[in-house]
Amino acid sequence: MDISRPTRAVTILALALTSSSCLLKHTAVNYGAKPGPAREAPKLLTTTPAILNQQLAENYNAIDSFIAKSEMIARVGSVYHSAQITELTYSATTTILFRKPAGLRLQGHSKVVGTLFDMASAGGEFHLTIPSKSLYVTGLNSAPADSTNPIENMRPQTLLNAILVKPADLATERIHLQDDTDVDHAWYVLQIARKGANDTDLPDRSVWFDRLDFHVVRQRVFDDTGLIISDTKYNKWKGFNGIQFPMHIDAAFKKDGYGTVIDISDMQMNPAMTDQQFELAKPDGFTVKDLGK
Repeated sequence: MDISRPTRAVTILALALTSSSCLLKHTAVNYGAKPGPAREAPKLLTTTPAILNQQLAENYNAIDSFIAKSEMIARVGSVYHSAQITELTYSATTTILFRKPAGLRLQGHSKVVGTLFDMASAGGEFHLTIPSKSLYVTGLNSAPADSTNPIENMRPQTLLNAILVKPADLATERIHLQDDTDVDHAWYVLQIARKGANDTDLPDRSVWFDRLDFHVVRQRVFDDTGLIISDTKYNKWKGFNGIQFPMHIDAAFKKDGYGTVIDISDMQMNPAMTDQQFELAKPDGFTVKDLGK
């Protein structure tokens, strides 16, 4: 009797699986969870884009201000226009002050040289001092980041957009959800697009959620052409009176050619703050570098 090809294939596969010479390789499905004894795969959480966006909104809206003590390590280079990415050999003990809507101050110190930099912005313009150069930099948050010194390229608003994960504004933005799950990870990707003219969408952000606990693990911010402005990874989320915040932030600002790793050691959530904490006058004897209006 002639055996059809499908039947013959099934027969060969059955013989191979029952043969003592057949070697089977088993890959544990753990979705990135810590490996342990043989067990069932972790249970994946399911949800909707609206619920994930509501989670972002509740957490973001609960943050009015914070003061964080951290270690920052700077990187230079970009996948868009660099042959390599260079991590600087020093780190700065940095105090980060934030107050809504756009107040940000970063004060970096080193045990060897003292104050490395001090940057302040209340939105719009920013001011930066670099004592080792007796330099006072001022300009708009939108000023081009074309300095060879990564500290001079830091822009408060770009940094804030990477540190804080904002919800989509459903009046001006659309959201949809993608699943990205394999044996090594299980993520939901919330795609956020701005509503453009003629019912077109402009790229805005992508936010990755771990399907084991719904913590945010990554965020990408795009420009109107789809190029990546920032690509940030988050880890070690910790609760502060019900408000979740990542204690490890790794941000790459790919268009501007620099990046930073922030490891937070201490956090004060929602302290009272004053306008003066976000003001930075030019010290006497410092040279002014105006990036233009």
